[in-house]
Amino acid sequence: SSSSSSSSSPSTHKTAPPRRPPPPTTTTTPRASSGGGAALRGGGPTAPRVRRHDTKVATHQRRLCVPLARWVDAVHVEGPVLFVSAQIGADASGVLQPSAELQCLQCFENLRRALHAGHRTVRDVAKLTVYMVHGQCGLAEFRLAAGRFFPDDALPAVSIVFVVALATENILVQIDAVTA
Repeated sequence: SSSSSSSSSPSTHKTAPPRRPPPPTTTTTPRASSGGGAALRGGGPTAPRVRRHDTKVATHQRRLCVPLARWVDAVHVEGPVLFVSAQIGADASGVLQPSAELQCLQCFENLRRALHAGHRTVRDVAKLTVYMVHGQCGLAEFRLAAGRFFPDDALPAVSIVFVVALATENILVQIDAVTA
C-alpha cells in the first residue's frame, strides 16, 4: 500500500537533512561558584540577590599612578551582573538640565533610579564609563556629583572619555554602569 501512495504523487518531495538538536537554553537556576557568591545563567528579576560584600572586591595597587578622582584601580565581581545604559542629564519629564554640573547630578539621579529598577544600589556599581563633551564638561563637575553619589567604601572602577559631541548638542555628559 505504501507503493500506491508514492506512485500517486510525483517524486518532488525531498527528504530533509537530519536536524541538529537546539542549543541548550539559558536558565535562571542558581549554581554554586567558587568564592562564596552565587552565579547565575541568565539572571533577571527572579534571580536571587547576592549581597555586594559577596560579589565586589576593590583592588588598590601601589604601583599604579595616583587617580585623578576618587575611584579604585580594579573591581573583581562574581554573580549576576546588571548593565545600565548611558544615563543623560534629563529629568523624568525629558527636560535637560542647563549646566554641566546639574547634568552630572541628574545623570547620577537617573542612574540611581535605573539601579533601583534593577534591584541594585550604588554599592553594587563595579564600573562606570563617563563620556563628557570636551571643553564643556570637566572633572570638577564629575567629582562633585560622584562625591554625592558614592560612599567612600563603595567606589567603582571608572573610565572617563572626552568626546567632541554626544547624541544631541546640549547633552554634555552621559554615564553608564555595570553592577555586580
